[in-house]
Amino acid sequence: MAQFKILAALFLVMLTVVNASIENQTGQQSRRCQREMQGMRMNMCQQYLQQSTHGRGMEIANPTGQMRRQCCREMGEVSENCRCQAINMMMQDMMQREEYQGQEMREMMQTARQLPSMCNMRPQYCEIRETGRPSGRCQGEMQKMHMNMCQQYLQQSAQGLVMVTTNPAGQMKRQCCREMGEVSENCRCEAVNMMMHDMMQRGEYQGQEMREMMQTARQLPSMCNMRPQYCEIRGTGY
Repeated sequence: MAQFKILAALFLVMLTVVNASIENQTGQQSRRCQREMQGMRMNMCQQYLQQSTHGRGMEIANPTGQMRRQCCREMGEVSENCRCQAINMMMQDMMQREEYQGQEMREMMQTARQLPSMCNMRPQYCEIRETGRPSGRCQGEMQKMHMNMCQQYLQQSAQGLVMVTTNPAGQMKRQCCREMGEVSENCRCEAVNMMMHDMMQRGEYQGQEMREMMQTARQLPSMCNMRPQYCEIRGTGY
């Protein structure tokens, strides 16, 4: 029995080490991709998706389309390990602009998943994380609002530099709550979602730190004595 407990404990330790190693590698890869894609907008691929959705672009079976060649040139500038992340960032940017909805967006998503394959590149297929973009009304309200103080509050709380909920006099908390108060009740969770997706895309935090920030972010309105009490954060995997 004692040997079994020792083996079980060793297994848990090994599992923890493996998970930490995977998270660390994932974080390093994400940061490498962020640096590689800095300033890269994938404009030609965006135009290709838009035109192909309207039936004006060259579809996947047409090897001579100028728009497709230009898109493939952009794809070729991204390393294989970062292509799917580049496509995700491109599609999230397009979703946030809200220029396309419904069937058009679904068609663009389907084509975007196959862009590397279309260009005879790897990987053959990219999974696209759908983040749930803000409604039109909330989008207008949150335009140019970056929730900078709330981001700083989350970062410092994850690092143990501020008291998360028990310090009513914390300057960082007050400044964050001031930002939350500038957003209407119906749009606060949308604002929290946008803020967290923005932080994830930058790739500065991973693993346990990001989980802690997510947990705190879900309770930001409650922390500020505002409604709603809890925000669901979509499409993050945390």
